[in-house]
Amino acid sequence: MHKELVVSAGFEDVARTVIFTGRPMRVRKTPYVADWEANRQQEIKELTSKGIIPHYNELEKHPEKSVEGRPWLMGSVSAVVNDILPAKTIVDNMVAQAVEVLQSNAAKVKISPKL
Repeated sequence: MHKELVVSAGFEDVARTVIFTGRPMRVRKTPYVADWEANRQQEIKELTSKGIIPHYNELEKHPEKSVEGRPWLMGSVSAVVNDILPAKTIVDNMVAQAVEVLQSNAAKVKISPKL
């Protein structure tokens, strides 16, 4: 499910939040995250100033929110991920592209003998 969420993400689907760790992190902007960020900023500030992680504080009171409140980690670059590929394929593609760039740039350099 996480991979599908990354592939389907657009540039506006990622949010920066502190509700899961107390430190900034980027996650998929779910209704749960959007509610915290839009409507509960004061509560976030109060809890984090006391060293309390907002998400886990919420789960203690409402354990039924554990599924909807799951953090789906992803960065802004997820908006340009279009395929779910094996790691080997990704690395092979990166190496092939690097070779192309190096060969293309090498062809642009003219070596002339010094006399």
